[in-house]
Amino acid sequence: MLRVKRWGATGMFEVDGEYVVVKHTSPVIYPHAAAVHRAVERAYPQGSAALLAHVDDPAWQRSVFAFVSGPTVEKAGPAALVTQATTLGELQSAMSDADLTGLPQYDLAAIPETLLTDLGREGDLDEELVGELRRHLPAVQRGIEELTASVPCSIDHPDVQSTNGVVREDGSVVLLDWEEARVGCPLLSLDRLVQEADELGNVPEVMAAYLDAVPWGSRRLADIALQVAPLKLAVEAREYARTLGLPHPHTRYTTTLITRSLSRI
Repeated sequence: MLRVKRWGATGMFEVDGEYVVVKHTSPVIYPHAAAVHRAVERAYPQGSAALLAHVDDPAWQRSVFAFVSGPTVEKAGPAALVTQATTLGELQSAMSDADLTGLPQYDLAAIPETLLTDLGREGDLDEELVGELRRHLPAVQRGIEELTASVPCSIDHPDVQSTNGVVREDGSVVLLDWEEARVGCPLLSLDRLVQEADELGNVPEVMAAYLDAVPWGSRRLADIALQVAPLKLAVEAREYARTLGLPHPHTRYTTTLITRSLSRI
């Protein structure tokens, strides 16, 4: 058994002498998970674990992936995080030219108002913090307009972190856990990656590796995306909490995310 969470479990099994990884989710949080993974495989097969089988049920999903041998990026160290950034950029660049029809997507422009409407309805956050976010809304919206005009749609993986990357023997990195990914602004995927790079002290190297790998590489656009990304994560986290029937819509985590966004603004 590799992981047990509220949504289900992930385990490793041996089948005919080969290892596979099985992920069972219940309830179905991300109904398009298999479609997203297959789209990633078609566009950039070396960047993800092969999806061997998938079964849907109204109450659960089960997926079987090929096992990828190697240490996680976390265990491999700072240099592997730089390679992970390159892999992310190359994969998103390939996905920007792919057919994304039918995959889940979000409306980048709607994120701030969606979050503020939810916060107003729930009233679960500090009013001063919500007021500060509202005061900065025009700046956030201008940033979103610039991102929309300058960056093509691609896949946005909101959980690109060092435990979701495996380093192969040849040094290449495989990105895992595509369930939460949606079509949107690819630059928003930098949020978790930059946080980890900050802890390791190699943000410039990680950012340079990513921006060199994408045709829309611009530090200004990346900085704008890092302001918006926590707000999108807050919207998604609150949706996730409601799907699982949690007694609160991720209030503490939402506070952390909004504070992060405002500090970057």
